[in-house]
Amino acid sequence: MYFAFVCVLVAFTVSATDALSCYNCQVCEEPFVASEASRTTCSGSDQVCLKLNIRTSDGSSVTGRQCSSRTQNGQNICDFLRSSGTSLGSVTSCSPCTSDLCNA
Repeated sequence: MYFAFVCVLVAFTVSATDALSCYNCQVCEEPFVASEASRTTCSGSDQVCLKLNIRTSDGSSVTGRQCSSRTQNGQNICDFLRSSGTSLGSVTSCSPCTSDLCNA
């Protein structure tokens, strides 16, 4: 019984401290240089790394990278952003991923 309790406690501790790390920039320099990029640690278990390509109102294209929740208002985050847009413009591509620094 004690062994089972210790195993559960260790599993909980490992999962609680295993936070996701993502690249973080609102408007990223392209070509992207990972070694020079800002990084952040996501704050929840339902977080993903996200890479967005956005068409601005003047027709230019920008790329953003960040942590994000998996869903927003009951929708997959990419479906939500495509339908609602962002403060910078409309989303032309959205790539969520779940491993450290996967949004390069």
